[in-house]
Amino acid sequence: MTAYKPNFLENGPGANSGVTLLELMIVVVIVAILAGIGLPAYQQYARESKRTDAHTALLRVAALQEKFFGNNNQYAASTTTLGYAAQPATSNEGLWAVSVTASGVATYTLSAAPLDPHVDPDCNAITMNSAGVKLPPNCW
Repeated sequence: MTAYKPNFLENGPGANSGVTLLELMIVVVIVAILAGIGLPAYQQYARESKRTDAHTALLRVAALQEKFFGNNNQYAASTTTLGYAAQPATSNEGLWAVSVTASGVATYTLSAAPLDPHVDPDCNAITMNSAGVKLPPNCW
């Protein structure tokens, strides 16, 4: 009678079915390269998507300013006059502080600044004025 001999004890091709340290290190390097490329791209995408919260807030306050102007023949000097609880007002998602600066009766400037912990190094302040000028252009 022949003795039972398990396959993992065999010598020859296919005998080593484990992963070598070299193969594991190659996989780790590939994953590190993909993460090095993907993480900054994701962070930029996330920053750009959070800017839409500022855009929405600025456009909403601009619409309220135009409504206020239609009723009072002047623009409001603060967001509290427009119905917000505070000056500066907070955007819907709480990422931006929106403030109003009225220049006389006929012009205004709206500004959105990031609130902690949100940081946007490319767009520290997003502004829009009564003439519709939106600055900086790369943030719109």
